Amino acid sequence: MIPLRVGICIIDHTRGKLMLPKLLQDLCKDGSMEFIVIDMNKNLEEQGPFDVIIHKILEWYNHGHEVGNTKLMKLLNYVKSCPHPPKVLDPIEETVRLADRFYSMQIMEDCQFVMNGIRVYVPKFTFLKKTDSENILEIIDKKGMDFPIITKPPVTRCDAEAHDMSIVFSEAAVTDINFPCVIQQFVNHNSLLYKVAAVGQRSYICERPSVKNLERSLDDTVYFDSMTVSKRNIHNKDLHDRNPQKMEFQTSVSCEEPLLDEAVVDELIKRISNRIDLTLFGIDIIVDEKTGDYGLIDLNYLPSYDGVLTHFAEDMYRKLLTLKSEKVTN
Repeated sequence: MIPLRVGICIIDHTRGKLMLPKLLQDLCKDGSMEFIVIDMNKNLEEQGPFDVIIHKILEWYNHGHEVGNTKLMKLLNYVKSCPHPPKVLDPIEETVRLADRFYSMQIMEDCQFVMNGIRVYVPKFTFLKKTDSENILEIIDKKGMDFPIITKPPVTRCDAEAHDMSIVFSEAAVTDINFPCVIQQFVNHNSLLYKVAAVGQRSYICERPSVKNLERSLDDTVYFDSMTVSKRNIHNKDLHDRNPQKMEFQTSVSCEEPLLDEAVVDELIKRISNRIDLTLFGIDIIVDEKTGDYGLIDLNYLPSYDGVLTHFAEDMYRKLLTLKSEKVTN
C-alpha cells in the first residue's frame, strides 16, 4: 500500500500550537499516511512528491516582506510545476487574498442574513486611504458610523503591525488615525468574543475575553495590540473590565448549552464556504448587547483551534481519509 504523503508547510511556532503532525500521526495507526514537515529553506522537489499540502504560507511574512514573498512564490511555483499537482489545503491564492482585511470584511458582508430572529451582520466599516485624511469626518458621516470607532491595519499578515489597532472616541481625535486603515463601528458586546473555528462544514465555538463596553466620549485614543484583548491569559487593564485570568471560558465541546444558535452558525459556515473555497477558517463573532444580533468582525485562515485541538485533528484526519480514498479511486 502506497501511503498518502501529506506535506505540512507551517512555521515551527504555529505547528507547535496546532500539535502537527503529532496529532495526525497518533490517529493514523495503520501507516496509510506519511506526514512530512516541509522545510521551505530546502529544495521542495527533493522533499516531495506530495499528495496533499497543508499550509499557512503567509506566516513567512513574520520574517520580513521579502522573505514572505520569496517563500510564497516558491510554494506556488512548486505546486504549478508538479506533473501531478497535490491537493492544497487551502488554495494558496485565496488565503493570500484573505490577508486583505477589507476584502475579508466584504466576504463577510456578502454572507449576511437573518435567521431565528437573529441578524448576522458586519458592523459598518470602510477603508481609508492616505488621501482621505482631509475629509475623514465626511466619510464617517456618509457611512452612517458613530463614535467610538475602531481602526485596524489593512492587512492581516502575521507580522506585529497586523495587530496594531486603536479606538477613537470622538471627532476631535480623528487626527490620531494612522492611514491607510480599515475603520469599523464599535459595538458593545459585554466584553465577550466568540471564536468560531471551521473544518469544512464542521465548526467549534470558543468563548474569549474582549473589549469592555465603551461610549462616545472625549477620552484619549486608546492604542492596543489586538492579541492582548482576546487571550485567556492576558489582562489588558485599559480595555478589560474583568481579569480573564480569573475567568472560565466555555467551548461548544465543554458546554452543555449552546454558546450561540447552532443553526445560525451552521448557516454562516455554509455561506462562507460557498463564497470562498476554503476548508480551514475562523470567524470572530460578537453579540450586540442591545439587540442580541451577531456581529462579524474578523475572518481569518487556519486559526489556532485553541481549546478544540483534538477535534480539529480528528476532522482533519477524516478529510485526509477522504482524499486518500479519492487517490485510490483515481
